[in-house]
Amino acid sequence: MQPSARNGAAQTDRAKPHKGRISPTAGAAVLLQATQDKGEHQMQMIRTIIRPEKTTEVLSELMSAGFPAVTKLDVVGRGKQKGIMVGDVQYDEIPKQMLMLVVNDEDKDDAVRVILRVARTGENGHYGDGRVFVSSVSEAWTISTGKAGL
Repeated sequence: MQPSARNGAAQTDRAKPHKGRISPTAGAAVLLQATQDKGEHQMQMIRTIIRPEKTTEVLSELMSAGFPAVTKLDVVGRGKQKGIMVGDVQYDEIPKQMLMLVVNDEDKDDAVRVILRVARTGENGHYGDGRVFVSSVSEAWTISTGKAGL
């Protein structure tokens, strides 16, 4: 061990101080532990873009699986499908439905499985069946009660 030039305290050759900061990895671990210690849990926002004709069935199955709170939006867009040709007319943007729901972290996989199973057309699926996107939600409140969480 060598004495520190700053305060004379011993420090090993291997340990390099972060000048008062903790490493990003350690910071994430500290934040996660602090969140867990407070009894809080993570939430996930699931956004899925699906064929309009699958919307009713997906909503019904989500409800049956315990996910009643869903926001539905009419959207248009294109993905790998790159539009469709109807007669002599090329449509670059295709009508779809976007469903959004926020679930507890531990429920994310169940909700995604429901969507993937029900929104797929045919046994192997087809271009245009849609996409599922999942992102973390750090906080949520109910407006009428001011209550935090789900």
